[in-house]
Amino acid sequence: MAKVELCHELMWSLCAKRPSVQISICMAALLGNPEWLLSGAQVGIADVLDGEPAGQLRAIESDVQVTAAAFRSRHPTYELQSATLPGKMMRRPTHCQKLLPALHGISYKFWVGMISYMNTSRCTENGGNRMWVFGYGSLMWDNWQTSHGGANGVLAELKGYERSFNKASKVNWGTNTTPGPTLNLVEKADGACIGYAFEFDDSRQAEVFADLERREGKNFPLRKMRIKLSDGRNVEAHLPVYVGRNVITGKTLDELVAMATAAVGRDGKASDYVLNIARKLNAAGVEDPTVIAFAAAVRNAQQSGDLFGAGEIAARDRLTAAR
Repeated sequence: MAKVELCHELMWSLCAKRPSVQISICMAALLGNPEWLLSGAQVGIADVLDGEPAGQLRAIESDVQVTAAAFRSRHPTYELQSATLPGKMMRRPTHCQKLLPALHGISYKFWVGMISYMNTSRCTENGGNRMWVFGYGSLMWDNWQTSHGGANGVLAELKGYERSFNKASKVNWGTNTTPGPTLNLVEKADGACIGYAFEFDDSRQAEVFADLERREGKNFPLRKMRIKLSDGRNVEAHLPVYVGRNVITGKTLDELVAMATAAVGRDGKASDYVLNIARKLNAAGVEDPTVIAFAAAVRNAQQSGDLFGAGEIAARDRLTAAR
């Protein structure tokens, strides 16, 4: 995500928590820098809340810290620096400090109206107070969303990622000694992944997230990414991406095929898993080159194995008859 998009994400989080610091937040957000935005919120606390009880002030400072911590967890690759502003911006003459409460009173109503307008525009773009989840594997076809009041999935594109069978399954589709390759997402600058986007009411977020954690496991944390719906709208969606230790690296296609044909787990053969993914995506009208190539290689390996097995049986029968 670009810095300005990260900054906007932070702005909405802070504004939702504390409307009283929206002026400073807005000014810092215009700079398009997450660190300055957090600093702006902290300066706003000092500027306009001097008259509030110490407990309330500490609560607001905590909101800024919590928002920053949540931001870091959502974007671990972005190194959020300490929220500091240049000294000149932090030092204000005494007469300016006396004017700040008055300026705040004059501009606060204007800013509240502006925030209301921006929130309305934001809700319109995302279809009201709604949230989205992007599925690229089994989430696409097992109707999990219906138990949370979710609508049927619509085709959507996620840029900068592509499917990969690089997650080693040691329970469902394999074992510790013979893991099966299963589906995941990997970042690729010119990549694109076509999947399904599911829409939910914001009020169902907690239960949706809990269900996704139960299904995918704790090693599939949700990332919030921009996707493009089939109707042309751009929305932010949550999607699970594996970040655990069971990542398959350095394997050729033939080696992955050998893993898939050998692995059997609690839910069945890994080769059946691969072929089922290919069938389901084809039924959804999604042509994924990675999945198509892997499934074709697995089928070829199965056919070769069947022919070899038939030859062995025929040779054994001939030997038995000769005796």
